[in-house]
Amino acid sequence: SVYFQLGQAHSHPPDLFIGFLLVLTFQNFQRFFGRFHFSVLFAASTALRHGLTLNGHLRGKVPIMIGAFAMGPLAAAVIELIKILLNFVLNGTTTAGVGELGNFIMGCALVMPAGFIYKQAKTKKHAIIGMATGIVCMAVASALVNGLLLLPAYGKAFGMPVDTFVEMGAAIIPAIHSLTTFCLFSVAPFNIIKGIVVSLITLVLYKHISRLLKGSQA
Repeated sequence: SVYFQLGQAHSHPPDLFIGFLLVLTFQNFQRFFGRFHFSVLFAASTALRHGLTLNGHLRGKVPIMIGAFAMGPLAAAVIELIKILLNFVLNGTTTAGVGELGNFIMGCALVMPAGFIYKQAKTKKHAIIGMATGIVCMAVASALVNGLLLLPAYGKAFGMPVDTFVEMGAAIIPAIHSLTTFCLFSVAPFNIIKGIVVSLITLVLYKHISRLLKGSQA
């Protein structure tokens, strides 16, 4: 979405490391109660460490998506929340927390449906259906959140009227003529692409960790 392009220009902690650190923390906590295996996320961490270079938001979403598959939708939401709070503490905010709230909503819209559907049957088919559902949910959430919260908040923070975003979008996509069409034709498609990239990377990792994920039911 547009908000992260405007609001995340300053440096970030390594989102990939933070994401997997949080997932592994939850994994070990649940392992203490005899429910999961540490090696599930270790395998994913090893695979990602070799050569994946993506925007920080994508890097942060992949381990959380894997966490949703390994531990379920609620655990993924908690991991997403903690990651955002860490970024909030380390980097601060330019929107009084509105941007972080929007990021949390959109992140949960992607990973929670995927985790819920995969939890019903831990198969590749359900993983694909879950991620496809999550992509649709995130696209809808991104349009609503950007239109109602983020764009007005960032406009205020940067001293820009909302119409400026509309004009910028219209210069590229003639169909954009209002905030609504900006969200429909710019924000939503961007988040669909982002969700597809996250899902494709997760599917690649799935080939390596599916046996461990299924074993976590034991």
